[in-house]
Amino acid sequence: MLIEKERQGDAVDRTLLKSLLRMLSDLQIYHEAFESKFLVATERLYAAEGQRLMQEHDVPEYLAHVDKRLNEENERLLHYLDPATKYEFSVVLFLTIHKLL
Repeated sequence: MLIEKERQGDAVDRTLLKSLLRMLSDLQIYHEAFESKFLVATERLYAAEGQRLMQEHDVPEYLAHVDKRLNEENERLLHYLDPATKYEFSVVLFLTIHKLL
């Protein structure tokens, strides 16, 4: 998935992503075809990453990484995710971070 590549630091075509996701929304299949799977993948990624980083880094480094990731995800919301995803996405991120602390 292109979003996974971007999360790993690879450059992706955000215009293409926005067009693809808008197409899913226009077809009224955004939630079933993308959003629910995206939210599950997001939760799994950050739960695993958070566990690993909490063991490898001290608290200030960990919190700096969390802040960086939150900014990256906010950029995704602004650039290509459907606005309807914002609330559920924010809840997933909050709950995932809360479980780790």
